Amino acid sequence: MNKTIRKIIICIAIILFVIIIILIFGILNNNKKFQSDYEPQEVSEEDYKEEYNSKFRKCDITSNYFIVKNIINKYNSYRNKLLTTGDKIAVYRQATNEEALKKYKEEQAEKEVRIAEDYIYNILSSEYLKENNMSKDDIKEEFGLNKQLDIVIKNMYMMENSQTISTYFIDGMNIDNSEEKKEDFFIAVSLDINSYTFCIYPEEYCRKKGYNRIIEGAETINNLEKIEDKKYNKYDYIYNIPDGDIVKEYFYNYKYSMMYDIENAYNMLNIAYRNKRFGGIENFKNYVDENHEVLSNNIISKYQTLGNKEYKKYICLDEKNNYYIFNQDSIGEYDLCLDTYTIETEDFLEKYNSADEYKKSGMNSEKFFEAINMKDYSYIYKHLADEFKNMNFQNEAKLKKYLEDNLFIYNKRQYINYEKEADLIVLNVKVSDNYSNNANNSEKNMTIVMKLENGTDYTMSFSLN
Repeated sequence: MNKTIRKIIICIAIILFVIIIILIFGILNNNKKFQSDYEPQEVSEEDYKEEYNSKFRKCDITSNYFIVKNIINKYNSYRNKLLTTGDKIAVYRQATNEEALKKYKEEQAEKEVRIAEDYIYNILSSEYLKENNMSKDDIKEEFGLNKQLDIVIKNMYMMENSQTISTYFIDGMNIDNSEEKKEDFFIAVSLDINSYTFCIYPEEYCRKKGYNRIIEGAETINNLEKIEDKKYNKYDYIYNIPDGDIVKEYFYNYKYSMMYDIENAYNMLNIAYRNKRFGGIENFKNYVDENHEVLSNNIISKYQTLGNKEYKKYICLDEKNNYYIFNQDSIGEYDLCLDTYTIETEDFLEKYNSADEYKKSGMNSEKFFEAINMKDYSYIYKHLADEFKNMNFQNEAKLKKYLEDNLFIYNKRQYINYEKEADLIVLNVKVSDNYSNNANNSEKNMTIVMKLENGTDYTMSFSLN
């Protein structure tokens, strides 16, 4: 390589180095200018509160709904154990004499109380304990509960305190089945998803802070950064909630509302359904009064789930073949219908319109029996053929008396045969007692004569022997 070429290479290298230095200074200068033009603003505590308050909403997370409910149930269970007596203690060993048995029961009772005190104290919010100067010695007097309670959740709201902590506000009823009464309650539960810990804000504290008026913009809980692990306040996350658990939750909430809070039960009904079926709360009250004994003892025997993640329909039957159709938008957000005939669903219409006249008559007959079991005599009276109605039941009251005197509280049906006579379908049905299992006079033979009208309408007459 000669000297001339070497000089050229050195000059090019120097020029490139100068260009790189200039570019570096330019970038640094621009970055400095950007930093001076845009200084990051410190987020104030008030801004932080406003951000998370805006996320207050109905609880829409199924797993968290049931986690919180399980926590409240366990909380009530330990409150009951605070007042445990020796008489309640199960004996697991053979006592040598009555005095030894008494001593054993007393020792076990004291042990249960101490465990309950530890549990309650350690799940209560540290903020609550500090503000009320609460010690473990105060727990028994403040939280003792001398009864077993079932809970009904009317509403569950949630707000996000931070990225890892959410607080749930529960408005509900405590049900004391032994004395057949209820008490309203309001409680708050915070969950920490980092440590799977929780804490409880008891009712007195929630009402003092105005959390029960949270929809109206009352003060909310925002100062939680983490929930300390106190051994007793751990929870297990539930990933999948079976549909059967959701069905039971909705059914028992409705059942207890019917028994103890009739207005709430009425408001749980689908608006269009309740207006058409009952027309007002007084008719609904009459329906519940007439069926109280049966409805208060019923349980779900089977159910079907329809829909998708956004919307679900749970079609349930109890032991007496009564329907409970829950229409769910999200967990805890649902309404219900109590029969399949008052408002005809798209599914029913599709099946009806594609059926032959025999099947249509059978579907209408099912509506008739469902209405009998629902004590919906207005529906039945409306579908009676005019001539038959005028000859036998001049008013709805006479129809009601006849059916109550000649049929059962709940009627089970078995279709024997059917035939066509001109434009009429004749169905022969065996009707049996689906309530008392009374062997005497437990079956009736019914003949139904039905005429299909326009759409899904029909008229009918019937006879019993």
